[in-house]
Amino acid sequence: MSQLIQFLSNGSATGSCKKAKAPVVYQGDLTIAATTGAAALPLLAPITAGLPAAFGGQVVNRGCHALLATINYLNGDDCDDCTTPDALAVVPVTVIIPKNAAFPIPDGFLTGITVQTLDAAGAPVNVQVAQDVDFYSAFQPCCGSAVLVP
Repeated sequence: MSQLIQFLSNGSATGSCKKAKAPVVYQGDLTIAATTGAAALPLLAPITAGLPAAFGGQVVNRGCHALLATINYLNGDDCDDCTTPDALAVVPVTVIIPKNAAFPIPDGFLTGITVQTLDAAGAPVNVQVAQDVDFYSAFQPCCGSAVLVP
């Protein structure tokens, strides 16, 4: 039995077809061991200079403590093709990830993430029971090239 597989939607206009471009994917997996967590731990290790940056994503916090995530975003692109390369700088942004939650982090190109566990008052604290944290990011670059880490 033959099967016809259609890759383009019926409504696609001439010139609007998608290019075959592999997505940029990053994942991080961290187990915060008992008696640790108050000090920053790497969830997504710093991405090496010259590699594509991650973009947005989701942190899944499987534990009894909220997390203080420090996300290192790239900043400085003026979106003008005539002024490339842009002078990109790394800007740390902090976000609180609730306990036992899947949390989408703000969109933007990023180069690394560290996390610390927090007590109910919002102060860094070591955990008494191991806590698992996962990160996942995937996007498909829309241009001829991806944003590279400086």
